[in-house]
Amino acid sequence: PVEHSPGNAARVPPEPPILEQSRNGERLSADPDWAPRYCWLASYARMHRLLIQRAQGIQADVGTTRQSTAAAVGQATPSIKESLQLLRREVLSLSPLGTLYIGMSLSVVLTATNFSLPYFQGRLVDAAILAHHEHKEGEPVDIVHALGIYILVIGIAMVVGYICEVLVGIFFAVFGHTTITRLRIKLFRNLTVQEIAFYDAHVSGELSSRLINDAAALSSLTQFTTQYVLGAVVKFVGSLVAMYLTHWQLAVVATVITPVNTLLVRRTGRTVGHYGVVQNDAMAKANAVATEVLSSIRAVQSNGGEPFEA
Repeated sequence: PVEHSPGNAARVPPEPPILEQSRNGERLSADPDWAPRYCWLASYARMHRLLIQRAQGIQADVGTTRQSTAAAVGQATPSIKESLQLLRREVLSLSPLGTLYIGMSLSVVLTATNFSLPYFQGRLVDAAILAHHEHKEGEPVDIVHALGIYILVIGIAMVVGYICEVLVGIFFAVFGHTTITRLRIKLFRNLTVQEIAFYDAHVSGELSSRLINDAAALSSLTQFTTQYVLGAVVKFVGSLVAMYLTHWQLAVVATVITPVNTLLVRRTGRTVGHYGVVQNDAMAKANAVATEVLSSIRAVQSNGGEPFEA
């Protein structure tokens, strides 16, 4: 075993207490844009509008920078179709498609099993009620014959659903982590061959944030979104068919109000997206500061700037 000398061991400073200044900074009212008012909801509404405006400004700046960069290198702004093609070429081309197809197949089986399980449970309850009435009327009832087949089917469905759920999680996790690992390697390889002018226009904290945070976001897209979208499509089609077969009048009512719910969900998603833009921008700036401090830690400590930087 390798013995570490005291001089090479990492110095662990005592854990400092949480300062009152830090506690006050965690409050929403400590934000510089927060306007104290008599009504907290009015102040929050104003803060919400400022965040939306800030997000729109960030998106506009990013769009302008992207257009300027694209114009400088002779490239046009990609459309949605071109973005999907880029995603397929740069991301899905790195994915283990065999693992994805197996996970999708198991996800279909899992969704179908979970969807059919309540039907057999209802039939079991109906058979149990019918057997109970026959027993009260004095008729002979064979419990095994009346309920055994439904109990067996429900048991098999639950076991199959559990096994499929475990396997789906494993296959989609392998698919997502493998894809993102390959993507990070490719992205880092491309970053190392860029010209110096590229690094003059982009700080190291921003690049490391793209390498870590954006890749993690793509991991969520490739792993969970694919799984959930597939399950949602199967459930939607099955639920729609079951609704119209059970009671078509109520199904029509539910179908009519669906566009209203869709509009509300889209508006909510747009608002959450604006919050995410502001959060990612703040994380990129904080990451840039942390990277700059850690890379110049000798200068920070020699000038006694630890309390200020912390």
